[in-house]
Amino acid sequence: MHAIYELIFKISTTQGRHTNRLAEITEDIAAIRASVAGHDARFGRIEGKLEAHDARFEALETTLEALDAWFGPIETKVDRVLEILER
Repeated sequence: MHAIYELIFKISTTQGRHTNRLAEITEDIAAIRASVAGHDARFGRIEGKLEAHDARFEALETTLEALDAWFGPIETKVDRVLEILER
């Protein structure tokens, strides 16, 4: 009979240790989740900034293409004038 109580005590002790360890693991997981959520928020802000920069670069590219189209004919005219002057 004494052996049964001893066995129950060991089981109870082990369950207590497991309960404590599971509580620690639960706290660790909660901390990890909070950290990941913080990183997600930061990445979201960075992604927003990158999208804004991308839009600005696209606008600059459009402007540069327009300038290139505008300067193309001028360059042709300057080349013709230089050709005439060299004669």
